[in-house]
Parts: sequence; structure tokens; C-alpha cells
Amino acid sequence: MFRRERCDLCGDCVFHCPYVDYGREQSIEQFRRLVEGETPESVSQCVTCVACNQFCEKGANPFDLILERQEETGVLGIPETNTQLFRNLPQAPSEVVEGEPGRAVISLCSVGDLLPGLFEGELFEGCTFLKGGRYFCNVGWIHLGHHSPVREGALHGGFVTIRVHLPEDCSQPVPAVITLDGASPGMGIMHRLGEVGRTMEEILERVRIGMRVQAVWKPAGEREGAITDILYFRPLGS
Repeated sequence: MFRRERCDLCGDCVFHCPYVDYGREQSIEQFRRLVEGETPESVSQCVTCVACNQFCEKGANPFDLILERQEETGVLGIPETNTQLFRNLPQAPSEVVEGEPGRAVISLCSVGDLLPGLFEGELFEGCTFLKGGRYFCNVGWIHLGHHSPVREGALHGGFVTIRVHLPEDCSQPVPAVITLDGASPGMGIMHRLGEVGRTMEEILERVRIGMRVQAVWKPAGEREGAITDILYFRPLGS
């Protein structure tokens, strides 16, 4: 939910967006027009990455307003066949792949493991996997410019939460489950934490469930519009 009382029209949400190129004054003007009920160019340029909610230090959730305007106007021009696909996802066959007691439970949403081998290896050994329509998280609707299904079935918050699995070798980024704004309760993406320390003691001191983190992006010229555009997440303010 967009929190108008927290928005001071600083323009950070648009200014720091990695997918548009507006100066500070242009960014302020773009979001001011949006708040006043218009549909500025940035609404149709939005790739629905939700990063602007993270850039907003006041917790105003600017992306939620962008998403509402996208649904109101249909400005993204998403084909009806794509929309119908999402309506059908909850009816997809469901499956529980049982793992070992005490190990993590990972939801693969309705799409399952689309990339063969992605969830293989030591990190995922013994994990339980949930996949199919029963576990559809609704968050995918935001990429079609629809906020209603997300509001009905997802949790809105201003914080990022993590579940961390610490490897013995701490010299590399730490695998973690990152829960982004708009995700359903208990849902997250597998990614990595960086800049959290070089020893186990440092990592245990810095990493906490509920800590705020921010994305570290690839250089603009190397981005492809995928989750891999984010190199890793680091503690906010580091």
C-alpha cells in the first residue's frame, strides 16, 4: 500500500531506478504527477522490479502506487493470453517432494523447477520442495501490472527478511532466502548476501532474520531484465 503521508516527493524512487534515466528534478516531477493522479511516462517504462520500494527510506512504498496506476490504465499492454495464463496457474497440478525432517522447506510456486539442476547440490540436499498451483504466491501478477490479486493474497511490508544457510567457506557470498516487498508470507527468492564479513564470527554478528538489505546491481550495460541482474544483497547502509 502506498503511504502518502510518508512521501515527501524527494524523487529517490525514480532517480535511483536502474531501468530509467531521469535527473533529480525530472524524477521529482514524474512522481509528483503520479501522486496527483496522472500517468507519467515512468509508469509505462517500469519493468516491475519493485526496487523503488527499497530505495524509499521513508517506507512510502512508491511501487505500490505505480502498480495501481498500471492496472487502472492498462499502460503495460500485457496480452490477454498472458493474463489468462496467470488466472489458470492456481489450477496447476501440485506436488510435495518430501525431504528430511528438520531441513528447509522451499516453495517453487506454481511453475516448479523450470531450470534443471538449479536446486541440486549440497545446499539443497534433504530439503522439501512444494510446487504447483496450490503454492501459487500471486506475486507474479505484479509483472503483468496487476495489483488487485497481490493485495488480496500477499503480504505488504517495508522490510526484507532472510533465512541464511552458512557455508564453511565464508570468503564467498552467503546463500540466503530474500523476501521482497509484495511476496506472500513465508515466500522468498534464493539469492546471495555479500559484504557481511570474512569470518564465521563476523557473519553471525551481522546477519539477522529481519535485517534490511539492498541489492547490488550489475553495471547498467550488462543487465538483461532478469533476477541475475542483482549480483547479491548487502546490509542496508553498508
